[in-house]
Amino acid sequence: MKIAEVRTHAGYSAEFERNITLVQVVTDSGLEGWGDCGLSGKERATVECVHEFRDWLVGQDAFRSEHIWQDLFRGSFWRGGPVIMTAISAIDTALWDVKGKALGVPVYDLLGGLARQRVRLYRHVGAAVTDAARRRLDALLEEGFSAFRISLGDRDYAARGGFDPQRAIEAAVAEFAATREHVGKDADVCIDVHTRLSPIEAVELCTALEPYRPFFVEDAIRSENPEVFRLVRSKTRARLATGEQLCGKWAFRELISENLVDYLRVDLCHVGGITETRKIANWAEAYYVETALHCTNGHVGDVASMHVDLALPNCGIQEYSGASRPLEGLLEGGFTIEGGHLVPGGEPGLGLRVNVAALGQLEPLRQGSRPRWRRPDGAVQDW
Repeated sequence: MKIAEVRTHAGYSAEFERNITLVQVVTDSGLEGWGDCGLSGKERATVECVHEFRDWLVGQDAFRSEHIWQDLFRGSFWRGGPVIMTAISAIDTALWDVKGKALGVPVYDLLGGLARQRVRLYRHVGAAVTDAARRRLDALLEEGFSAFRISLGDRDYAARGGFDPQRAIEAAVAEFAATREHVGKDADVCIDVHTRLSPIEAVELCTALEPYRPFFVEDAIRSENPEVFRLVRSKTRARLATGEQLCGKWAFRELISENLVDYLRVDLCHVGGITETRKIANWAEAYYVETALHCTNGHVGDVASMHVDLALPNCGIQEYSGASRPLEGLLEGGFTIEGGHLVPGGEPGLGLRVNVAALGQLEPLRQGSRPRWRRPDGAVQDW
């Protein structure tokens, strides 16, 4: 079964108020697979990277996903980085979708079969310091969710005239304590620091949070030098998580082999697809490190992540963000959500239902970017 065509569907949906960037791999047998090549603020670059790969891909055996992955990564000399790896991730995910459909089985069966029946989710919420946030928490608890994520230091950013780490730490501890009190001792709460602190500031935050039993503290420090987690690790008992900005297995080496974190926040849509995510998770199993896969790309990424989670012995939890939801009439299928968990539908491949005609009606891509934060003195601050 050969690859006959590689297409991109990229545009802005006014209905869903977001860019949609999908890759469609079509085979000479008529089967097609889907992946997501979205990279926030860099969508045009990732789409063009897929186009650069297209001529080599056409005519390749669609079942040789490992060979194709290696050649896309190594064959053109220049390798790595979020743009290239996002394009590879989308193509790789689409090839797994094709193989599952060709064999008539879900992707998780190709990865070893069900290691669990469902995948626990955590939801993004505001800290329980406003009536609106408390009402949202109550609604999610009623639906069966038992794990939640708050963020550090974004509530009073404008009022302070910039990001002040010390004030942010103080606010985060108070907000975490309020959230813990509201959800009770049986729920899990984690906090995303978003790489906003220095190592010693991260230690201060983690130490202050220990009495409130955080499920994990995510991205406590910047990601360029993962081995600096040694310092944070040595000075706190709080569980640590990181990985969403890392591309490829090599970037996770010290984090795994030196047990520097407890949860790997691998993003399937940027790290190298299903192929690379599975390799990293299997490697981590030998060190008793669990996964908490990152996903903010949307429904295709969520579904693909679920298939990997279902087949992993060391899946700890799965992120389900505000960007995550089926897009009714456009992009659906793959799972249902029951009692705070993803439950697979059991369809062949990824199980997605894609309305290709509707994709053709999308508006042109809209250039987006993450907020650019500053310190009170005007210096650049990680968002």
